[in-house]
Amino acid sequence: MVTFLNDIAVRLAASTLSIGYATTTAGSLRTIYIQNRPSTGGSFIVLYPYAGMGPEWSHGGDRAAYPRLNVLVISTAADGGHQKALDVVSCLDNVTNARLSPTSQFYRRIVALGEPEWLGKDENANGNFVINFQVSYGG
Repeated sequence: MVTFLNDIAVRLAASTLSIGYATTTAGSLRTIYIQNRPSTGGSFIVLYPYAGMGPEWSHGGDRAAYPRLNVLVISTAADGGHQKALDVVSCLDNVTNARLSPTSQFYRRIVALGEPEWLGKDENANGNFVINFQVSYGG
């Protein structure tokens, strides 16, 4: 099932900011995961959905969804992933009236709900940052 999370992963992977890889390809390991933190160490990004606002229905029966997105950046970099978190914000913040890929849904708007937040270091001594977004698509 293709979800808005898949569309976001594709957008991040296609970014010219070298954010990561959404799938394993020749010569590159996957670094963007959906709802599943890998058991391996290293640097990666995990996309999690969480409760947003209720959907909006048009008279024609079209549905506009308003989920929220939590992007967790885990990094071995000296800055703990702060630059990678800023790159995620640059890639997604204020996307308006666009398709994230040629086959994606139509996105009315994606907006960051704040600056990247430092969560500290995990059990592997990797830095953890989180960024939250309000997403609006469909309709």
